[in-house]
Amino acid sequence: MTITERIDNITGIPPEYLSVAPPCPRSVKIELTGRCNFACAFCARSDMLREQKDMDPDFFRRVVADMRVFLTTNGSLATPQRVTECMEAGLDSLKFSFNYADEAQFAEIARVKPGLFVKMVQNVKAAWSVRELVAAQTGHRCGLYASYIQYDGDQGGRMRRAVDEIAGYVDEVYALPLYNQADLVSEEEKKRGWKPTAGNRGRLLGTGASRPVASPIRTSSTWAT
Repeated sequence: MTITERIDNITGIPPEYLSVAPPCPRSVKIELTGRCNFACAFCARSDMLREQKDMDPDFFRRVVADMRVFLTTNGSLATPQRVTECMEAGLDSLKFSFNYADEAQFAEIARVKPGLFVKMVQNVKAAWSVRELVAAQTGHRCGLYASYIQYDGDQGGRMRRAVDEIAGYVDEVYALPLYNQADLVSEEEKKRGWKPTAGNRGRLLGTGASRPVASPIRTSSTWAT
């Protein structure tokens, strides 16, 4: 099952799960931390929505012992060393949230230093070589994915060009619609054309696009620094 098929299974809830006693879920999503080094306006960082703290370590250990695990990251801190350790520990899937067309837009939206954008791109590309090295050594192969916010017009073209740069370093790239959690859209954002929605509309009715990619040609297991 591809990552987009898993997303669609969550977005479209089947009838058997719309009951008082639904069957055990086939997949769950847990949040390791409510903290983030980015401050993107479309993300739920407000204390009104969740506390800015880490998950209880004992609870985390109990949960991961019972499930197959995947991680979602903005990529800025996903260094080759950290990714190697995660994959060697048995990580099944690593997904990068890639939502910015260039350094300037990244700095404006994420509200952090623009240099992190370059590091983020480097880490996405490095993960491919890390995955291949770990797979050769252990036989375990972690899936690599990237998602981006789907826009139209000029921004849509800019995002497609940005995504093209990393597409050859992941197994699949997919688009998600722009939304703002809990309708928390400021007046400034409304002037930019942001429209509040009731939550993540997912990929139903063609709102998202999937782009499976071919494996890039790699002759070395080294990575960018």
